[in-house]
Amino acid sequence: MLVLLAHTGYAQQTSLYYKAMYLEAQRSPVTHKIPLDESTKDVLRELYAPNTNITVPLLDGNPLLKDQFEDAPGSGVSALRQPLAAVGGLNVTNLADGLAKFLIKRSKEELSVAFFQGFKDDLKKYPELKVLFPNTASFIENIEAYNYASFLQTLREGFQADLMSLPTGLRNLRTLKPAMCLDGNKKCTERLAAIENFFEKNELSILYVASTIVMDSLQAGANIADILHAIAEDEQTDKFQDVSNISNAVLLADIFSGSLRSKDADRVWVTRTELKELKNTDRLKLFFGMILQKCVLEDIKFNVNGNNVSFASLIKAEDTQRYYTYLETIVSAGTEVNQVVKDIRTKKAANEKFTSDNYVQYLNASVDAVQLLVNLEQFKITIPPAQLQNITTTLRSAISVYYNIRAENYASAISNVFIIVDHTLSSSYEHKDKILRYGAFMASIVQAESADQVEEAIEAVALPAGSASIKKSADWNIALNAYLGGFTGREYLAEKVTDRWKTMRGIAAPVGIAISHRVYTASVTAFVSVLDIGAVASYRLDDNTSADLPELKLQNIFAPGGGVIIGLPRWPVSIGYMWQVGPALREISDGSAIISSKVNQRQYLFVGVDIPLLNFYTKPRNK
Repeated sequence: MLVLLAHTGYAQQTSLYYKAMYLEAQRSPVTHKIPLDESTKDVLRELYAPNTNITVPLLDGNPLLKDQFEDAPGSGVSALRQPLAAVGGLNVTNLADGLAKFLIKRSKEELSVAFFQGFKDDLKKYPELKVLFPNTASFIENIEAYNYASFLQTLREGFQADLMSLPTGLRNLRTLKPAMCLDGNKKCTERLAAIENFFEKNELSILYVASTIVMDSLQAGANIADILHAIAEDEQTDKFQDVSNISNAVLLADIFSGSLRSKDADRVWVTRTELKELKNTDRLKLFFGMILQKCVLEDIKFNVNGNNVSFASLIKAEDTQRYYTYLETIVSAGTEVNQVVKDIRTKKAANEKFTSDNYVQYLNASVDAVQLLVNLEQFKITIPPAQLQNITTTLRSAISVYYNIRAENYASAISNVFIIVDHTLSSSYEHKDKILRYGAFMASIVQAESADQVEEAIEAVALPAGSASIKKSADWNIALNAYLGGFTGREYLAEKVTDRWKTMRGIAAPVGIAISHRVYTASVTAFVSVLDIGAVASYRLDDNTSADLPELKLQNIFAPGGGVIIGLPRWPVSIGYMWQVGPALREISDGSAIISSKVNQRQYLFVGVDIPLLNFYTKPRNK
């Protein structure tokens, strides 16, 4: 082990564990002190500011290093010499038969075009979308929305490229400035100012950026200790060091992690057996003395009961055995990390795949180790449980993003990103749903294995199931709407001479304009009907295979009228009262149409499924 410390140029790359062991080995059996020669000075040099003269009085100023060193009579052999490894009248027979299908299919097509046009418009209004999805943005901005189907494969390739580089896009959100808004749009300016403020003033931005570093570092093959160091070195962590316990916890965790790094490429941290060699009181004092000095150099401090307290001031020589327990928990958790790293290297050497079991094992072991690193109760520093939970949740989600991107399971990756945003950026940014919507859409397109699945993905985002719930969540909504259900009521039959009012029951399928207002978790709708294809719907419920229908004209299904409809909470089911003129088409039976030659009218109560076809206007709920 001592030979490993044989190259001066690499002294600062050796972990404190090996330095403590080396220094202890230099202790004089006569004076019981360590001679301070060039060799031992090299070991200690990284703990002090550059060009500091390492002397015995300087070391005696550290309560744990006091009386452990003495001046050497001459220069010794340099100690750190070897590097260590680190990772109207028209004939509408067919129309009547297929009107519902036509309206729904056509509305989906129109809504798909509208969706892509909306995406294009949003890329202009939301600079953050351009940052997140740069390849998609550059392409969509240069095609007309109605041509999207012709370029779907190219779009798909752009989607995949953006999803693969999503960690970088997420991190680049911190480059956004209000000045990037088109024509100084007020809403955009306020939104980007909120994002800028988040990265400048909210300590949760440390976790947000840390999550993106985790994703990128894992893709590059780094281990958890390397990742922790990258987070500690990032500008976001440094920015909040004077005011944030999270920042200082990360920096301190990195110091302890670095101090326990193993020289073995197959391991991240030292083993339990190696750690036991440090348990000697003098060695522990050396180890924690260097930790103390490192904390002084890095200015590690925590807010305790409203006061900033230097972490170095909390380290006491008499408590080193208690601190050893902290090291034991880390190394214990690190043992499993070491094993997984070794297994992964073995699999790579044998060209075997990194399985989901390996992933779950690595995820749990790494998160457990980090959780223990930032749990500083042995040093009388308490990180609030909610903050600890936030750290581990963000870390787990970030590792999950990496794994899901690697497995090309992009939809799950987007869901994991949403969790990260929800735990960090959510309070500063109220438009995360838009990121989720477009991200999930892109993921669905990339993962689609057939043209039908691509179509389903577009339909799902353009007109998602559950559109009826918009009426119950928005203050106001105007839409082209249909209802399909059973009714009972009274009808005025003009062709009769007597008993013109008749009770009737059947299937109603009115199509028209719905103006809706939210009432608690329900909705009230003023509905103006234009058509009613209830007779055709009733026929198709009985026989959905026949290709032949009687000849129909548009006036046969024309049914102007109005009504009031109540949308029930939670379900896309409505109860309503309707008054209508017509429709003239009364029934289809045995291939023949029964059509009234007179203008009839009816009023009825119905219970039906609410089917929005095309949304015209939505006013969001006031919060």
